[in-house]
Amino acid sequence: MKDFKEFSQLSEAKGSIYDTKPKSVKDAEDPQVIIQGFGRMKYSQLKKMISSGFDDMARRAKRGMSMDFESLLTLMKQGKEMLEAVIDIEKEMKSPKHKRRITMLKKAGK
Repeated sequence: MKDFKEFSQLSEAKGSIYDTKPKSVKDAEDPQVIIQGFGRMKYSQLKKMISSGFDDMARRAKRGMSMDFESLLTLMKQGKEMLEAVIDIEKEMKSPKHKRRITMLKKAGK
């Protein structure tokens, strides 16, 4: 009898590389990524967006600005989703398939 995975193990990827056939080494090292619920952007833009979001929350907390807990919860959920997307994308970028693309582009001089 076949064993089925638990529901918690059946999770979708939150992010993935959009352009699977980059034309240059620069595009392969900083690929366009697609994030579930947010859209498509460069990998470096995603990292900047995450850091600026957390910086904004820290600034608000230091200044004592009032934030309702619902908006704080929403920001935290979005941050969590983006961090999960970064984890998924980094796994994909560490794969032998992606590394081979970069190597082939470097050898071709692109």
